[in-house]
Amino acid sequence: MKISYEARFVPYKACSQAGKGTALVFAPHSDDEVIGCGGTIIKHVDNNEPVHVVIVTDGRLGDPGLANKIRQGTGSETEVKNYILTRQEESRKAGDILGYGKPLFWEIPDRELACDEKLVKKVIGAINQFKPNAVYSPSIYEMHPDHRTLAMIVLESIRRLEIKPDLFMYEIGRPMPSPDILVDITGQWDKKLAAIRCFESQLNVCPFHEYTFSLNRFRTFTLPADVKMAEAYLVIRSHDFNNRIKDILMDELRDREKEQTGKSNVQG
Repeated sequence: MKISYEARFVPYKACSQAGKGTALVFAPHSDDEVIGCGGTIIKHVDNNEPVHVVIVTDGRLGDPGLANKIRQGTGSETEVKNYILTRQEESRKAGDILGYGKPLFWEIPDRELACDEKLVKKVIGAINQFKPNAVYSPSIYEMHPDHRTLAMIVLESIRRLEIKPDLFMYEIGRPMPSPDILVDITGQWDKKLAAIRCFESQLNVCPFHEYTFSLNRFRTFTLPADVKMAEAYLVIRSHDFNNRIKDILMDELRDREKEQTGKSNVQG
């Protein structure tokens, strides 16, 4: 069957599910696990498939006022610790609503993620421990440095594994250019929204529930009318990991080259 021109860029059919079997979700910050793939987490849980969630950073820079204090060296250790604990408790409450249980917290300071050997080995260790069929991470097209760095860390970690899980990259702050699949989360949206509302510390900063609604609603643009909400994923299957990763990274490299060229032209 001939594929329409438009369908080369975005799917015109919705999937009922992304990955199948045990799932391992890597989230850069508390709330990203819900914003990016909350509906899909619910689907795994409803299918009685174990879900494990790792929150990688401590989220200390999530409040602009506290972030300024930290940068100026005036934020007390107690104030920072209490804020970190608040964000962790919000993720626990959201986990209860989504139904998967309690997340793990690695507590790496915000904006200090690095694609180094130590963290790659830590991710590999988590994959070996939980033995997931499907791994979820942010997409490499994210604009936040923690999001993009975590995406690269997970890519490198899975690349090294002899037995690889499927990888599903989700979007949070920036829509990916050409998602591979769109997952219908119409029936899961109300529960996903309830989970997002657990993050009161973040909703005091930005209306993330509204942004997420807009993103998930936008993703139904090419889908049938009965699909009201959808999540988008970039997919790298275990059997095609090496070939697919080269294509994705080449796209990213070309984007960065364009950015550098643009900066040079402005400076010139």
